[in-house]
Amino acid sequence: MNLEDLKSKLNSDKNAAAKNSNITPKQLKNNKIKLQAVVFFIICLLLLAISLASYNYASLSKDEKINRANSLRIQIMNAQQDMANLENRIREFEEIKKIWEKIKGTNIKRNGLDFDKARLVIAELNKSKFLPAPVNVNLSPPSMTVHDEKSSIGIETSVMDINFTAVSDVYALKVVDIFTEQLPGYIKYNNFKIVKIKELSNDIIDNLNKGFYPSMIELSMQVRWQNLKDINK
Repeated sequence: MNLEDLKSKLNSDKNAAAKNSNITPKQLKNNKIKLQAVVFFIICLLLLAISLASYNYASLSKDEKINRANSLRIQIMNAQQDMANLENRIREFEEIKKIWEKIKGTNIKRNGLDFDKARLVIAELNKSKFLPAPVNVNLSPPSMTVHDEKSSIGIETSVMDINFTAVSDVYALKVVDIFTEQLPGYIKYNNFKIVKIKELSNDIIDNLNKGFYPSMIELSMQVRWQNLKDINK
């Protein structure tokens, strides 16, 4: 390359550099805006990523707390159920102990529950004019509880569901007294409830004066009936 060619190339590069460096203020402003937009977009992406990470962490923490709370609730419910079962067994043992103390040392024959006597009591009650409808009694099959494997005496138990109507709560409670006094053994009442089914009116008063006793209240109860029974060995 000779001297003239070298000068020509230098002039050409100089002109190109001058041309490229000829940037207007408007172009500079646009480039700055574009750069700011890119930076803003990158910052938004970073903030979004941080927010998602925080949300996922918070969700995991919340689920963990819920799981722990549910587990604790189940443990408390199981403990309460175990305590209730234990209290029931303690009460049953105390009842058996009381019965045993009463009959200890006696030589009478113990036949357990007398269902024939129960039917006779119910039949007599159904003849009462103060009970407008028959007494509804449902007896469960008897079950036997033995306090000790060596014992010759057990506790026979039946559950009676009793439902009937009466002209007043006074007569309804008389029925309860009859069950208590005439059924042989030991009676325990549960779920005792009396509900008024009719209001007193002039027509009802007229019927009462004529000797008709309408159903004014309804009584329902559950009876735990127990008695001693000799065990045949």
